[in-house]
Amino acid sequence: MWATNDDGKKHSEQIEMNFFTEAYEHATGMELTILYSIESPDFLCRKDNNDIVGVELTKVIIDYDCVYKVTDVTPEDEADPIRILDEAWSAIEIKDAKRKKLYGELKDKTILVLQLHDCPLESLMPFIHENTKSDYSSTGFIEIWLADYTRNEAYGDIELFGLHPEKYWGFSKRPGPDRKPFG
Repeated sequence: MWATNDDGKKHSEQIEMNFFTEAYEHATGMELTILYSIESPDFLCRKDNNDIVGVELTKVIIDYDCVYKVTDVTPEDEADPIRILDEAWSAIEIKDAKRKKLYGELKDKTILVLQLHDCPLESLMPFIHENTKSDYSSTGFIEIWLADYTRNEAYGDIELFGLHPEKYWGFSKRPGPDRKPFG
């Protein structure tokens, strides 16, 4: 039997989610265990404290070709950081509306992960300002993360920037940030 596009999408989401759970534990000190792959939100998970939460993965992309590249994004390939941040805010608004309508019991228990594929966090960080912290609390997501997938081929992991809640605000470097790529 041939795999459908949905099967391929779910398989890719599972791989991307595995990267996120590892980075999440590094950033928060809390393990996030995947229980099920579902549709809205994408995953049902359990935190260390036994809270059941949903996790919604959302790609923030300007250049869709970058998602299918085998190699990591180079500086010449990077999308404009301001445009990426605008797209990220639009994605938050769209996903928040979807959360209210479709997430049922998880509507107030969902983590939003904004996946960056064509602009690394280090290029965005000069444009993410402390005075915007409260902007993200107006959504119904319990946590919002920017997740840098631009270099996961080279390093085998991702980096995070916590946008909400304030206790997670900021950049979380990958484990062993001084190690060389590809090994």
